[in-house]
Amino acid sequence: MMRPSKQLDPTPEQLESWLESRLRGANGLWRDPGQRSAWRYYCPFCSISRALRTAPRPGLRHFAQVVLTTLVFTAALWPFFGGAGLFLLLPLWILFEVVYRLRVRAELRCQHCGFDPTLFLADAERAKVEMRAFWEKKLGKSATVSQGTTVSAGDSPEDSNPSLTAEKAES
Repeated sequence: MMRPSKQLDPTPEQLESWLESRLRGANGLWRDPGQRSAWRYYCPFCSISRALRTAPRPGLRHFAQVVLTTLVFTAALWPFFGGAGLFLLLPLWILFEVVYRLRVRAELRCQHCGFDPTLFLADAERAKVEMRAFWEKKLGKSATVSQGTTVSAGDSPEDSNPSLTAEKAES
């Protein structure tokens, strides 16, 4: 059985689709950074797709960076400490872990609705207060939303629920 011969002059549409498949495919050059992340999830509050750019926990590569930094500091401080400079590994590792985890936690917070899953797991009431502050900052104290509704933060003392409520605008 003979195969059909390949077209020698591709049409512009065929060329464009071929380029698109090569540039955005599995090993493409121009991909969304979120597509590379294995840590994809939906925000539980606003249901927007999210992706972490970094893994939640440091890996072997990060440990190698800390060891290399320790070796550089030890070499730089050799006249003062000698081989005892290798004990800088522990403080540098602690510092790296703290900074890494703070960066991941900051990345977890949703930029669209202000939901922070880490804070919600630790203290749900404080997470509600933080979301209220986010929306007050984003919309103002009592901002008018489309179709004549206003969003209020519930400032009355008898309102113990810090969730946002939609009320009709008084005209």
